Amino acid sequence: GQLTTLDTTEMYKIRLTEPHTLTVEGTPVQLPMPLTLVDGWTWLSYPLQSPANVADALQYNAQLGDQLKSQQAFTEYWGPDIGWFGTLTTLEPGQGYTLKAACAADGSCGNPRWVDVA
Repeated sequence: GQLTTLDTTEMYKIRLTEPHTLTVEGTPVQLPMPLTLVDGWTWLSYPLQSPANVADALQYNAQLGDQLKSQQAFTEYWGPDIGWFGTLTTLEPGQGYTLKAACAADGSCGNPRWVDVA
């Protein structure tokens, strides 16, 4: 293929016929890192260098029913008293996620961003 550079604001999918190891080199991103959320599903890269709790690393004005998915897990925002609830509790470096945020439809997301949790 023609892909020679990876963008930290993008998520990538790759289809392989057999297992391979992908080595990525570069400098860590500067945090906080702004996010652009779109109406519908937003594909998110995870730019942090270490695992983090969903609510700690991903900051925006979450609304009841917002959903975040990985390939294997799922979580839904149940409001400020409960927070994110589901099988997806920890975000992992090198993984990609999809987010359906209700605030993206009306622009009420505030200042969506990834933040440093270290």
